[in-house]
Amino acid sequence: MGLQYAYSALLAVGLTALIAQLTVSQKKTVHVVFAIFCGSMVMVATRHLTSDNIGIYQYLIGLGTCATCNAYWLVSRALFRERQPIFLRHILVALAIAVLVMLDQGIEMVNALADSPFSQLNALSSSLGEVTNLLSSCILMLSFWEAARGFSSTAGAQRWQRIAFMISFATGVTLCTVIAKGFFNEEQLATVFPWFVAFSALQIILVTQGIIISQAYEERKANDEEKLAPLVPREIQDNEDERELIARLKKILFQDKLFLRANLKMVDIAHLLDVPEYKVSRTLRSHFSARNFNQFINSLRVKHAKALLEAPDSRHWTILVVGLESGFGSIGPFNRAFKSEFGLTPNEYRQSLHVEKEVAESA
Repeated sequence: MGLQYAYSALLAVGLTALIAQLTVSQKKTVHVVFAIFCGSMVMVATRHLTSDNIGIYQYLIGLGTCATCNAYWLVSRALFRERQPIFLRHILVALAIAVLVMLDQGIEMVNALADSPFSQLNALSSSLGEVTNLLSSCILMLSFWEAARGFSSTAGAQRWQRIAFMISFATGVTLCTVIAKGFFNEEQLATVFPWFVAFSALQIILVTQGIIISQAYEERKANDEEKLAPLVPREIQDNEDERELIARLKKILFQDKLFLRANLKMVDIAHLLDVPEYKVSRTLRSHFSARNFNQFINSLRVKHAKALLEAPDSRHWTILVVGLESGFGSIGPFNRAFKSEFGLTPNEYRQSLHVEKEVAESA
């Protein structure tokens, strides 16, 4: 009877978290994928609570349990990757695992309806189970990796969010694999394993919801700071901490030339300096006259590119090589940024240098 209470709690918590995501006014990717995960966990709880009473229909509910570890992988990407966390390829991988789970449930339902189980279907179900377990294990490792990657460059709330995620995730996986299979025989496992699943799912949902709330709070705080920044007198802004931040920014940008790093984001600089993003943004605007982060970094990059185009040692480089060496990921953004800054594309600027050289030599 106690197990019923555990799965009832999972059902209530899963529904609450699902409704919480649906009621968010400005939904992000993390709200959508976490809602899918919570919905699937609700189906897991519902099946356990009703399987003794609804007979064959339990397999229809089982179809809804197809978005657990695969959906949570997408949740982990959305939590810890700022821009474009999920691409089509990630969705296709998650869908492939979901299809395997649904096929397995369908086979179980066919066997349950038949007078005697089909041996061929049992063999197919066993094969599908092995493939699904293998893919799920890989997905679980990737989910943990999302929180672990870049951990050393995080600080403050972001670091604690990752720690909470990793502890929660590791606890659930350890309970359902190492402890369950390493310390219990098959008869005991049939009793304790549902408890482990219910507890693991409960704490993962609660911790993930807490991280989402924490990230929303940090974002609101950063937005509020940015709105208030112009209202603060300059003499108050220019305190010792900010002067130190300015000096550190100058070092990594102008001495170390961090702007040459491809795909550089403001969060990378914030992590490197161990300060909130809003402080970096405010300092770039107030002391470096930057309209925004991307414009500022591109401005430094095109000036570096201009110097490369003019330098004798790099005049033979292709425009693409110059762009890549200046921190751009491809030729298109390089051309647009260069023309925006100097009124000419890099190739047009290089041709103008040749014309100037020919005029100078003819004179």
